[in-house]
Amino acid sequence: MLRPLLAILFVSLALPAQMIEIVGGTVTSPSGTNRGKGSLYRVDTSVYLLDFEMHLNVPVPDTLTFFLYRHHSRTGLATLDWTQQVQVTGGIGAAWYSSGPIAMPLVAGNYYVLGVYWNANVQYFYTTAAQPPLSFGAWQRAHTFTGSLPPTVSLAGSDIACYYQRLTTLAVPAVVNTGTGCSATTLVPRLVADDFFFLNTTTTLQLVDALPTAIALFGVANNGALPVPIPLFGCSLWLDISGPVFTFAALTSGTGDAGLAIGVPPNPALSGLTMSAQGLVFGPTAIDMSNAVSFTVQ
Repeated sequence: MLRPLLAILFVSLALPAQMIEIVGGTVTSPSGTNRGKGSLYRVDTSVYLLDFEMHLNVPVPDTLTFFLYRHHSRTGLATLDWTQQVQVTGGIGAAWYSSGPIAMPLVAGNYYVLGVYWNANVQYFYTTAAQPPLSFGAWQRAHTFTGSLPPTVSLAGSDIACYYQRLTTLAVPAVVNTGTGCSATTLVPRLVADDFFFLNTTTTLQLVDALPTAIALFGVANNGALPVPIPLFGCSLWLDISGPVFTFAALTSGTGDAGLAIGVPPNPALSGLTMSAQGLVFGPTAIDMSNAVSFTVQ
């Protein structure tokens, strides 16, 4: 119940900071039964998604299933992380249909598929025109699901249908990515968080796109990232090493991934605490470094 309550709080207290953005258009308007339509978004700035709407013509009473898939990269398999069913009466012509108040974190560095699944013979709308940047990132491609929503979906490929959607977001500095990684090869490691950091929850920092089967090191500092990096190994160190820095070793997978799970105790005194992390990967001839991730406990 935490995130719906947060959404209501933001709607009432932070209205001026909300962004309402429309993606896609109504140029093309086919219809079909038992299918889902979604759009993939790249997130550059962390936000709360407070409301998600899709423009549809629902002719009869139906159950709309709003859904969200997440993955740390533009390619690979995204996982179904959230669904919400909404009962609608339909029969009102083309209209905006909403998930209702939510507070879903869209975390910088990740990719999300947002869409709706329906059962009746519903008309949906899209355009193939190029889309301008969004306040939090950019539209990437379309996805279609028939029969049911799968547990995972491949993000590879390109579908230029941009569905008519409306997103209400609130930018929050809960997770901030700083700088870019560097590497002696074409494999430049990135560090992303899979969620915001909440009291009494566990969030994973994911080191991705790194050298496969290599020793990696996570550095975690007890403050935010530096405004100006320190040169190190021909790269940029963004961690403030004037204070405590905790290190955790890992081995990257065959696809160059490694994770560090960070559990936040249920201690209210930790709310507002900001820390930062950065990844190092030890190659045969050089040390690669990722960007930094600063995160604040919510």
